[in-house]
Amino acid sequence: MKIIRPVPTTDAGTFTRASIATYYNNNGLLAVAAANEPRLCYIPADLTAPPAYMLEKASTNSLVYSEQFDNASWVKTGLVVTANALAAPDGNVTADQISGSGAAAVRSISQACPVSVTGKQVSAYAKAGTNNYMQIALNGDAEAYANFDIKNGVIGTKGTLSTASIVSVGNGWYRCTLGTTSALASDVNFCLVSSSSALRMEVNALTGTCFLWGAQCEAGKCLTSYIPTVAAAITRAADVYGVGIISNVPENDYLPYYPLSAYTFKERCIVVSTSVHEIYEASTAVAAGESPTLAPTKWVRVDATNRFRMFDAAVSSKTTNPSLIAFTFTSNSRVDSLGLMNILAGKVRVVQNTDDGVTYDKTVSLISTSGINNWYSWTFDPIEYISDCVVLDLPRYVNSTISVTIMHAGATPSCGAFVPGQLKEIGRTKYTMRIGEMDNSIKEKDGYGNWTIKERDVSKTGDFSVELRNQDIDQIKKMLSGYRAKPIVYVAVEKYTSTIMLGHYKDFTIDIPYLNVSACSIHIEGLPQ
Repeated sequence: MKIIRPVPTTDAGTFTRASIATYYNNNGLLAVAAANEPRLCYIPADLTAPPAYMLEKASTNSLVYSEQFDNASWVKTGLVVTANALAAPDGNVTADQISGSGAAAVRSISQACPVSVTGKQVSAYAKAGTNNYMQIALNGDAEAYANFDIKNGVIGTKGTLSTASIVSVGNGWYRCTLGTTSALASDVNFCLVSSSSALRMEVNALTGTCFLWGAQCEAGKCLTSYIPTVAAAITRAADVYGVGIISNVPENDYLPYYPLSAYTFKERCIVVSTSVHEIYEASTAVAAGESPTLAPTKWVRVDATNRFRMFDAAVSSKTTNPSLIAFTFTSNSRVDSLGLMNILAGKVRVVQNTDDGVTYDKTVSLISTSGINNWYSWTFDPIEYISDCVVLDLPRYVNSTISVTIMHAGATPSCGAFVPGQLKEIGRTKYTMRIGEMDNSIKEKDGYGNWTIKERDVSKTGDFSVELRNQDIDQIKKMLSGYRAKPIVYVAVEKYTSTIMLGHYKDFTIDIPYLNVSACSIHIEGLPQ
């Protein structure tokens, strides 16, 4: 059995970035986010995949006229450039056609790159025309090159000290990247080559074509989002997430409380601050200035706002949002595990960002396979979804920013509780466990035997026997006692969702029959959901 010990999640976070930045929108196009606007980035080659919020360090694109290869800043050898020949990854017709021309030569388009640090990333968007192969190479370093098959999205041969990547961005476009440890400030070359195994700076007489757009040369070990330039190098500022929650769910359930307004009986408002996100209803006529804080007897708290319902103490009240729920959570504490309880969704994506970049990126399908054990059930049984999900393998960083996206294609996703925290293993759960549900519905029978039933939420229950090491008994007993009145996530057996509960224990006992091994019997009651 494992438990997730929660860390606080109630405060609204902050976000700043002192410049514009690019990202892929829900149409798969490269778009521009304004300064101080978080970027919810989609995967352009698969728009059914959950997007995630981006977090990047500052970076500078040192190549000028990054989209205008016809400009004199680009030196053409054995090539002819036709400007604005095709729609680029941003949807605008600004991509240039590169055509081989003239006698045999190194068919390249190049520009001096002043980046002289150890480690740089050189990239461009490329699309095949009548020629399927492109090479990125640096002058002065025989190992700084890589070949790309831009028809099929495959990396070819490359220098022994180079790294390379090719990523589809849709509509036949690929972002091709050469990574090198070369510390030389040298020319960047984009070359038309004859195959994916071409020699560095190949001499050829090709007359074929390809399309280029969005060239970039930046210092660092990791490629970052595209930074457009014109006459000078441009720096994209760093994304900075403050402690707390940033969400795409609007907080507009009702109008905010206004101290100069009077409120009628049952009229509602929301009270929002950094740590308060609540809906209130007037229990009587309320005069101007009698806020829920100053006149609590005249107001009734109804619920948390929709955005923050998944972060309050209840599981039955849910955050909902059409299409997807996306948020980031930044904490001063170490967070290595997550619980998503009473959830309705098809997929959940979790991305962890730290000072080292993206350290975790995992998408979990919530389609249940329980009971699907033959062709008939696979074909005809209705699709069922897992209602409680845990992620227990996050790297153990402090001050990380975690982006979570909850997606349900064709329906409205919802989540009752998000519980980030620190994982602790209590012991090994024995297969003598009992699980069930406690119905909170009200059932009344009249004198004639007729039932009146008021349906309410249910609570998961479980009785578990956990094998402990005797050397851990005192520590585990003290730890469990600290959570006797605080709900935490209990994970008895990870592969059985029915044994995952957000709740508290009713009681536990520890039997010590042997010198080294003991047994803990624990009864858990989940929160209503």
